[in-house]
Amino acid sequence: MPSNQLSRFDLEAASQGNPALRQMLEALIEDSAAHKSFTGYHTSEREEPATVRIGGIAGGLKNSPAPRGGIQPPRAAQWTVVGVDGAFILDIVNPDARLDLAFSGSLTPIQFRRRFRRPPGHLASDLDFDDRPERAFRAHSPRQLIHQVQSALDLNFNANSAVDTYGPSPTTHYRITDRANQTRYWRFRSKYANSDWNAWAYWIDPALCGVVAVWSGLLRTQSLTVVNAANTPNVQPLTQSATSTRINVAATTQTFGSAPNVAYAGGFVDPGAYGTFYVYCLDLKRQGGAVTYIATTSNPTVTADDAVVYFGKITTSAGGGGVGGGGGGGPCCIGEVENTMFDGSKKRNDRCRKGDVLRGIDGGPEPIERIDMVPDIPCFRYVGENGLVLRGCSAEHSLQYDGGGFDHAFLIVSGHRVETENGPSRITREFIGHHTVYKLHLAGRTKTYIADGYYSHNLMK
Repeated sequence: MPSNQLSRFDLEAASQGNPALRQMLEALIEDSAAHKSFTGYHTSEREEPATVRIGGIAGGLKNSPAPRGGIQPPRAAQWTVVGVDGAFILDIVNPDARLDLAFSGSLTPIQFRRRFRRPPGHLASDLDFDDRPERAFRAHSPRQLIHQVQSALDLNFNANSAVDTYGPSPTTHYRITDRANQTRYWRFRSKYANSDWNAWAYWIDPALCGVVAVWSGLLRTQSLTVVNAANTPNVQPLTQSATSTRINVAATTQTFGSAPNVAYAGGFVDPGAYGTFYVYCLDLKRQGGAVTYIATTSNPTVTADDAVVYFGKITTSAGGGGVGGGGGGGPCCIGEVENTMFDGSKKRNDRCRKGDVLRGIDGGPEPIERIDMVPDIPCFRYVGENGLVLRGCSAEHSLQYDGGGFDHAFLIVSGHRVETENGPSRITREFIGHHTVYKLHLAGRTKTYIADGYYSHNLMK
């Protein structure tokens, strides 16, 4: 046996009759084995079951076998995933890495080193802790966590599930904007650089206590389609049922700007009284089909929610004969609004004609191809801190946020900042009732124009 090795048989011989010496030698062997395990150089017990090397490595340095019981995976992090305006928002809250080794305080230094030995091929400094349990993680150098996030159309998470993978990465905040109007399942896992992954954690709805899919929602800034565009029925669908309080709603096909048309089945609603009612349904995803129709006497209700599809206004009476009108809405302004022409002059909305050329917000020409007059539309008035006043626009008229995209008016409320020809301005908003509005169909490059100094968006149909 080489001189730099000490066998347990030598230990027995050296310690006979001296228990104190034997205990000291056993501690020396254990400490030496733990030290070499911690630094990455330890003897394979399968090859040399009763031997510990002391004073160097016989035959020079070589890769040792993979350590047993290496760095443990991290504890599960907390996370949330929600759908907002067509985007998935994920936030991961890392656990305190130092707590992963909190239990080491009850270990001896030898036990600690044995449990947290360094993987082969790395320097001891890679682990970012020294050989004392109380300094396992330095206060100013926490161990970095790496995460991997996946989403899929079903819980199989296989080749047929359209799996999206993000990471591995230390990123803890994701805003995923290329999956608008999608419903997906989510899971994630974590690891240290030199540990295995912990178990997959699936997104669970706390209210349902089960794995659920998350819908990203409709894209908020998609100003030319679906929610932000006009919804116009192919017929006026509302009639009073004989002399009753029941309101019949005929089947319609709704046009939502440049988005595909949506067909709604016929139905009815009975408010239980006579009077003037505004009829709508809730269909956030614009799927159409059979829906529940709702009648309200409060006209602001028809612009109070992204999900509202408006079918019109009707007045019923005990004598019967009530017929609805005013269904639909769109991006347009009232007649008194002054538009900026391409030559810099101003012209009232109700005096504009086909062939007139407006100025786009980029300064380019925006020819008017057609003008639609739409009666009885809920409208808002905007007053800017910079003194500009938008006299009136429909709830679905598109205005530009300060430094952002366009959105329809009922989502732009008092306190928001919008873009104007005099620069960004904070606004206040008030409801001004129902008015006839003029919907301009533009043929220019940007489909934008300036209404009472406010940057506006429209579309050509």
